[in-house]
Amino acid sequence: MEKHCTLELDEKFLRIEGIKYLPWIGRNALETKERLLIIGESVYNWETEIKKRKDAQISLERNDFARVVAYEHGIENPDPKRVFARNIERTLATDLRKEDKRIEFWESILFHELVQRPLDNIKARPSKADYNIGANVLTSIIQITKPRKCIFLGTTWSKFAGLKNNLEQIYTIEEKHFDKINGAYPKTLFINELNTKIYFIKHPSSHFTFGLWKKFIQSN
Repeated sequence: MEKHCTLELDEKFLRIEGIKYLPWIGRNALETKERLLIIGESVYNWETEIKKRKDAQISLERNDFARVVAYEHGIENPDPKRVFARNIERTLATDLRKEDKRIEFWESILFHELVQRPLDNIKARPSKADYNIGANVLTSIIQITKPRKCIFLGTTWSKFAGLKNNLEQIYTIEEKHFDKINGAYPKTLFINELNTKIYFIKHPSSHFTFGLWKKFIQSN
């Protein structure tokens, strides 16, 4: 995994109050002109058997678990059934005709999980406190990495409002709201001082029409 990502910002990340999961930073991500940060929502214990749940929980407590998600779903296993990663690629990558192009994509992006604790199961939902902690951590990550573009996976109002409120304490923010696309209401935030635009799009895990979201991002 380490040959595909860089750990050079870990010292700064580890000083962020409330952080648990260190973000994935592709090995070429900090060198790209259009630095791209993708923000997922949360991780959860996917096992049902007691023994397997204990083993999974040990993995979930590791501070590099978000990196493992990016590596395993994006680089190690290109299974079409892993629609979360495949839809991210279809929406944001420019060339996926060959395996090396897919790997280059993941090596060129930053990936972060918003919620800083593992949820009990796939049906569990983050609390308001989870979103607030996550917004604080994400604001610090944006300050450190200074991405040109952020793609927030999910349009839940709590996510949007929490991040907006945090950023407004530091920066001048412009917000825009759009008509429904693919069953969700997209939004954007623009951080004037960093020249950073944040897109809130539908979560790509299911019922996701990637062509519509690719067009939305490209036209806004």
